[in-house]
Amino acid sequence: MYKILILDIDGIINENKLAKIASHPYVSKFFASAPIIKGPILGIVEVAEALLKTKHESSMGISGLLNALGVTYVGIITDRSVLGLRNTFGNESRILERMDFVQVRESIFNCFIKKPPCVSELWEADEIKPHASVLYNLAFFASRRDIKSREVLIIDDDPEFRRVARESFGFRTSNAAMDIEEDPAFARKVTAPV
Repeated sequence: MYKILILDIDGIINENKLAKIASHPYVSKFFASAPIIKGPILGIVEVAEALLKTKHESSMGISGLLNALGVTYVGIITDRSVLGLRNTFGNESRILERMDFVQVRESIFNCFIKKPPCVSELWEADEIKPHASVLYNLAFFASRRDIKSREVLIIDDDPEFRRVARESFGFRTSNAAMDIEEDPAFARKVTAPV
């Protein structure tokens, strides 16, 4: 049984073409080897989204997922900044209200933009995925609550990030973001012993 569920925004909570490109194994490996390029690209995309008022729509039934898995804590770990979080969800969001924490990447925008009021705990990461330090806050959160690494499930579309989460921390990972109502067997798949 999982006690902590971690979701990514782009490619998991929201479907979009950019996320599909970024999660391709070759692109993921390229960004893993050149994170100095990924950060500025993400910043440019977020500014463009804000200027163009890009609309995002959820690709998954998060309530069904949470209810089916019966997790104690749920959070988001994303490479988006606070600006990107606001671009995606606005000020109010039923999804953000369900989160125990949200982790964003450190950005100059974070100084000027307030966190959405419905986010209870906001963490900032100095690095971006797939760097292992992105998972330090999660590891600390779990250890404070005596939660074992195998009781943490990370659903993310970045194959390099999933590999780092498994190999460096022992977290369980999946790239499946299926709606539980469409696939009731999903809960059995992700909670099955390994």
